[in-house]
Amino acid sequence: RDVLVINKQPFTIVHPTKNISSMTLSNGVAYYFKSVGLKRKIRLVSRLDRDSSGVIAFAKNSYGHQHLARQMENGTLIKNYIAVVEGAIQSNNGKIDLSIGPSDDGIRQEVRKDGLPSLTIFEVLDRLEGASLLKLMLMTGRTHQIRVHLAAIGYPIIGDSLYGTESNRINRQALHASSIEFESSETGERVQVNAPLPSDMTDLLYQFKSI
Repeated sequence: RDVLVINKQPFTIVHPTKNISSMTLSNGVAYYFKSVGLKRKIRLVSRLDRDSSGVIAFAKNSYGHQHLARQMENGTLIKNYIAVVEGAIQSNNGKIDLSIGPSDDGIRQEVRKDGLPSLTIFEVLDRLEGASLLKLMLMTGRTHQIRVHLAAIGYPIIGDSLYGTESNRINRQALHASSIEFESSETGERVQVNAPLPSDMTDLLYQFKSI
């Protein structure tokens, strides 16, 4: 009743920009609301980069938006991500606790002492020849947080041309929002919505061998 969760496809822009006014995910949500007879504003709860895929949430009303925003603030709204990174991470799990702020170029984010506190938790799901498959959880929600943190510790996401290098194995950063978990505003029960790994990332994994 209060929440809409979508499995965003890669290369889909989430909301209109100065140069792009149509064919965005928000445009699609507006069309969906109209087609089912709902008069609703577009209330985006979570965000994803254009090239990232996976779960993204919209609130259907102000109550739903406040309910989810409160959970984001107190840490009970949980988003998990899957990434394929360059190099074999030796630790089975860990925390990346590095402050993030905008770089001088106005495009990228970077680790800096005067940045905002940022915490990412990771778990190694598989070690591959020259790569690692990770599960990640955001404890804070900074712009490009996962991409910046992984690059900062020397394991950039494969295909991330902004924080690493382009790849001939995949034409985007190999980052997928795999699940979102929150408390239902209707029943109070925990709800988890999962998005399967997209085909370009499964194809990427097939190109590596487990070690």
